[in-house]
Amino acid sequence: MYSKDRMKWLASLKLGNKVITKNNIGVIIQITPKRFFVVKFGDTQIKFNQNGINRSDEWYIIYMQPYSKEEEEKIKKEQKRSQMIGYLNNVMWSNVEYEKLENIIKIVRGA
Repeated sequence: MYSKDRMKWLASLKLGNKVITKNNIGVIIQITPKRFFVVKFGDTQIKFNQNGINRSDEWYIIYMQPYSKEEEEKIKKEQKRSQMIGYLNNVMWSNVEYEKLENIIKIVRGA
């Protein structure tokens, strides 16, 4: 059973409202007569049931959550962090000058 607050929130949703998932921000682009929600996340569209849940993958469940500016900032920061880690993983460290590597090591070690 879902909380009254969640059900009230789901009932209040309208086209154009922002929602979030664990790691994404989307916009509601369609609400069906049975209150299914289609949410656009960038180039991807995901359909959620009346309870704000997507179970299109049997191993992975996506929960639609209320949008807040604070959550949006956290999500964007985590996305940027992942991009930075990806960039660092692809750096050709053998081509970086010794002094620069020394400075990077000091930063990473917290010295």
